[in-house]
Amino acid sequence: MKFFLVLLAIIVSFSSCFTYKQNIGKGIALSQTKDTTKVTPKTISVSKKRWYLLWGLSPLNTVDTKKMAKGATNYTIKQRISISDMLLSLPTAFFLSSQTVTVKKLAPTNSPVKRPSPISK
Repeated sequence: MKFFLVLLAIIVSFSSCFTYKQNIGKGIALSQTKDTTKVTPKTISVSKKRWYLLWGLSPLNTVDTKKMAKGATNYTIKQRISISDMLLSLPTAFFLSSQTVTVKKLAPTNSPVKRPSPISK
């Protein structure tokens, strides 16, 4: 049992998190100005898990980022292995592992509807 705990501590200490970002089109071009009069656009994030077998050698499912973007031409894809992904993989000694894929895009803006002004008679 002691050997297993030492081995587990070594595996966890050598593992690390990683993040890979990819911009499609212009990505999410948000203004970074401090002007409070401008309205910052809202973003929509969609996340899914990508599962692997045999320590990441064999994918179990595919994550279609184009479907997640739902027709957007400018979006950002972020692929990462986080602590939560590692904790999910730990009971299987990383035989079964996961990766989180997140697509972030700008929320569609609806143009304001012009309402007729009230006419007084």
